[in-house]
Amino acid sequence: MNISVGNVVNIIGSKDKGCPVDKKYIGKRGIVKEINDDRPSPITVFVPDVGEDSFWEEELEFVLDFGFTDDERDYSLIDDWREETQAFTFYFAAEIEKAKGLGEGLVKGKIFSMPVADGSAYYEVTKVLKTRVHIKCRMDLCPDHYTDYFLGGGGSFPRHMIEPVIEAEEGMAKIFAGKK
Repeated sequence: MNISVGNVVNIIGSKDKGCPVDKKYIGKRGIVKEINDDRPSPITVFVPDVGEDSFWEEELEFVLDFGFTDDERDYSLIDDWREETQAFTFYFAAEIEKAKGLGEGLVKGKIFSMPVADGSAYYEVTKVLKTRVHIKCRMDLCPDHYTDYFLGGGGSFPRHMIEPVIEAEEGMAKIFAGKK
């Protein structure tokens, strides 16, 4: 079984059937705190709201990641995630292509991104005025639902704040796409 310190385990039984201390642990989930092969029951398990006690490896059931035992694991979740990710990828690409079709510069419908954490927050220009630009956050384009610290969920911003961001993004796209 190869149980190690830090593993989450289910306590499934007791070799000492008459021990009243062991009975309060059976059916509970705990964390392996220590392994000491010098003791008769070498594996010390901490169970929240009960305490800690020592057990034999046969008395424990190793719990795999996220608290599922091997019998409870539902692999269909992986397939669902794969389908959702693929659908999102097609949706994202379609939205970006639609925005690119609007032309360059600051125009209604233009989508731009701001770097956030390990990804990006996406924004769409909803209205262009003489001195201000209205934008909205496109959380549907970011599975992590990131927002930029300053732009937040969107709003009305001075044109001179938004226009350079769009120009820079378009400039970088030209450089890396090999366009002149």
